[in-house]
Amino acid sequence: MPVRYSFAVLRALLLCGSVAYLTACGDQAGRLMCALPSDGRILAVGDSLTNAYGADQRGGWAEQLQDRLSTDADWMGVKVVVEGVNGEQTTALRARLPALLTRWQPQVVILTSGGNDFIRQVDEQHTVDNLHAMAEEIIGSGALPVVFAVPQPGLAAAAGFLSDHSLFEALESPGSWRVIKNVVSETLADPTLRADRIHPNSAGYARMAEAAQAALADCR
Repeated sequence: MPVRYSFAVLRALLLCGSVAYLTACGDQAGRLMCALPSDGRILAVGDSLTNAYGADQRGGWAEQLQDRLSTDADWMGVKVVVEGVNGEQTTALRARLPALLTRWQPQVVILTSGGNDFIRQVDEQHTVDNLHAMAEEIIGSGALPVVFAVPQPGLAAAAGFLSDHSLFEALESPGSWRVIKNVVSETLADPTLRADRIHPNSAGYARMAEAAQAALADCR
């Protein structure tokens, strides 16, 4: 799959004026940079995994991420905004994402999407195109795109042997997503961490919250 850069990343490369700065810009294009101020915003957006389906009063991963940040002196001013929709496919999320970016102006966007496409057997390339377009939209707004990889359905998954869908490996290319790998798959493979076959319980969402916080480690 060809690497696709956003306009913002390409513009940064063109503005490099010296050999040393070219090297620095190349590193930045290869790994998207993250700058989250003390009063910054994280937009949690996506399907039922973002909407905390299956959780109890402890909440889903986004709510638990907020709790974790609020007890850390370095992060307590950061706000996590939750915009999840049960059953949403990538096409619908792609359509509503620009308005959410304009409204909340986040520095980081953490997304769960793709699982409903897989369940409904949407053409895989269509899903990939939507995810690429959303990454470009997020980067163009000045935010860092992060996505949770979700499992690939099939007979192995039905038997409890889950692994990330292969398309998420391809998404993690220079200028595209940061991908949180294996967390959702491993959580849903553990009966003690799931509410049903496709949703974690609150303990499972706690694993996702921990992984999301780890993905933000270099944002401060």
